[in-house]
Amino acid sequence: MKKIKHNPRVNLQAIPLGTPLDIARARIKQITETGKARAAAVIQYVQNLKPVDRVVRADKLYFVSDSSMEPFTIFVGKHPGQTAEGKPYKGFYEAMHINGLHQATDRVGIPWSYVDRIRVLKDDKLRKDDHWGPRLLAENLDVLYNHSDKKVLLRSIEGRVRAVLSNSFKRLDSGPLIEAFAEVVQEVGAIPYEGYVSDTKIGLQAIIPKIYEPIKDEIMAYGVSFENSDFGNGALNVAVFLLRLQSMAGMIGPDKLRRVHLGKRLDEETFWSDETSKLDIATVCSGVKDLVRNSLSPERIEAMQLLIYEASLALLGEDGGKLSLTELQKYLTKSELDRAMAKFNEADIVTLPPGNTVWRMSNAVAWLAGEEKDNERKLELQKAAGKLLVTPVRKAS
Repeated sequence: MKKIKHNPRVNLQAIPLGTPLDIARARIKQITETGKARAAAVIQYVQNLKPVDRVVRADKLYFVSDSSMEPFTIFVGKHPGQTAEGKPYKGFYEAMHINGLHQATDRVGIPWSYVDRIRVLKDDKLRKDDHWGPRLLAENLDVLYNHSDKKVLLRSIEGRVRAVLSNSFKRLDSGPLIEAFAEVVQEVGAIPYEGYVSDTKIGLQAIIPKIYEPIKDEIMAYGVSFENSDFGNGALNVAVFLLRLQSMAGMIGPDKLRRVHLGKRLDEETFWSDETSKLDIATVCSGVKDLVRNSLSPERIEAMQLLIYEASLALLGEDGGKLSLTELQKYLTKSELDRAMAKFNEADIVTLPPGNTVWRMSNAVAWLAGEEKDNERKLELQKAAGKLLVTPVRKAS
């Protein structure tokens, strides 16, 4: 996922030295000055995104590897042979995006560990003189799909299949949803903070330009995070966003403070009028607005304040430490966990809050997110940092 490049992140080196409150005020000012361009860039990207949808029977698909077309591994289309009448098929051929390949194999029960082993790819590029893996994978897919009469939805951009989905996939494109998000953010007085786009996902974060201090010298801003994928790479999600202004470490609120379900799905096997479809989209857009208002309500912000305060009293070490590490292992790779623990054990009390606490550990994971170059992974690490806030641990006396 690529961060919108029109405006760089807040330059920490450019912030004048001073008290934590002085630093927080300067950073809020910078965010106010740069946030609008970030939001505009994301919205423009989404508006220009026009997926091409094809609903086809699985047994009409044909998979083939083509080692000459790096980094694409599989092509999809109707069989290049002839029909029973001797006429050639009028099909299409499109390269498969890695997300589409994930979904295509998952739909027929091929484990990704197997795929990753035989597709013989490194950094999405085929090794020279070693194409048996992609050919075998293509044959597996071809046989399994041609023994199914189910329908699948192929979503393509610029001649590349980015998603292979169920025909009942709810096609709620990001355009109207992110416009609804931007509208309600402006309504509640929040300002855009960060925007992200990738081949399969978009994200936008906004904060209320107001300073909170749940713990002495811990200056926070609160906001809301929005994510959606038009290609089945994660559900529509609206969640509380926390920003520690001294270090600019952000985290996405834990599940207990998040609502995702936005209403009943229309059955796409049935024909629906344009008016009905528009009403369905309008309902979801209304749900997005309700979730943003709820996420930024005084009651929700007070709940986040309390979580931070309790996390600042919850000690790592002994039984509590084991519980926290077990929780972290659910979300972090071994190398990520090693880096986060190394940062936690440093004497740094500027990047991280002081103390041997869950609040410090949560910020270590948020710091890890800030260092992450893959911005989809960054969002996952921000969620892990938020989930850690509700880990049961021993509290200080």
